[in-house]
Amino acid sequence: MMQASLAIVGGLFGVVAFYSTFEWPWLLGAVVLLVNWPYSIFVIIPIYHRMMNPPPGAATGETRRMIVR
Repeated sequence: MMQASLAIVGGLFGVVAFYSTFEWPWLLGAVVLLVNWPYSIFVIIPIYHRMMNPPPGAATGETRRMIVR
């Protein structure tokens, strides 16, 4: 949760810096910080939970392939 709040704060500061200076690199940095957040929530976290919480004895070949990736 700490990384999410840091990404939000960094993105907000990037937007504020953009409106203060009107230089596009600040806005680009803010967008990069904020865009990867939904990807992490909707793609990475479900895969992590499937890998780390299988029922005992239920680890399959799919679980092993995800860990090797």
